[in-house]
Amino acid sequence: PGQAGKSQIAYLTNLLKPYRVVAERETGKKATRAQPLAAKVEHGYVYLTPGEWHDKLLNEFENFSYDESHRHDDIVDATSGAFNYLSARKPKAGIW
Repeated sequence: PGQAGKSQIAYLTNLLKPYRVVAERETGKKATRAQPLAAKVEHGYVYLTPGEWHDKLLNEFENFSYDESHRHDDIVDATSGAFNYLSARKPKAGIW
């Protein structure tokens, strides 16, 4: 929050040059923001590409709880944030 978040965004944006970086302030409960992605997963619309990161990702998603008692939720938060951002965008010619 506040200045710490701004500094982290500046650092990561610089680290990820030349990629386009979009930073958005999150509001509301993490569990609420995770629901659209969870619905797609439940209906079989989400697939994972092969990778050694599967165990860590799936373990965090399986242990995530909607009562805010979860301790490790950075992967859930980042993944659901990316999903919500991309789902809300309208494709532009030549970008998708």
